[in-house]
Amino acid sequence: MRIALSGPPGSGKTTIARRSADLLKSLGCRPLGFYTPEVRESGRRTGFLVEDLETGETVWLARRGLPSKYRVGSYGIYEEAGKFLCNILDRTVEAEIIVIDEIGPMELVFPCVRTRLSRLLSHEEQSFLIVYHRRLREKYPGLHRLITGKAIVFWVSVESRSKVWADVKRRIEEFCSARRGGSNGSE
Repeated sequence: MRIALSGPPGSGKTTIARRSADLLKSLGCRPLGFYTPEVRESGRRTGFLVEDLETGETVWLARRGLPSKYRVGSYGIYEEAGKFLCNILDRTVEAEIIVIDEIGPMELVFPCVRTRLSRLLSHEEQSFLIVYHRRLREKYPGLHRLITGKAIVFWVSVESRSKVWADVKRRIEEFCSARRGGSNGSE
């Protein structure tokens, strides 16, 4: 199973990714990967974290105005986040399915992230649900092809998110049922 989600900010991509990871766990499948939740202060986005899907551990990924050799727009990227991301990606070889929210310019400033993602996604048998930045194709066309090439691609919008979630949910239930030899976990 390969699912790729993209869409504008606020469309519901992260909600679908989190629901998907929770559903996978409840059905006995083992997702590994990460989220990059935003941090808001006084209603304004000021940064992003990286959260390990398995352990819940978080580190800062980026912060508005942070002095750093890595920059994306007005955000400085924490160098320590690269090692954290790469350690998570190293563990995903053990995953039944990789869940990542999201792959975008901030995560990809680190060469080790690009290398590990390319290697993981090159395996024909690797299952994943990946949220990717809507402009990924422009800057990283090879990685974009690896994510979308053999995946079911959904464009998530405020209008489509309920329908997309219903479709993704059905596919996850089928995937986990097949992995468990046809048992849907309700027996």
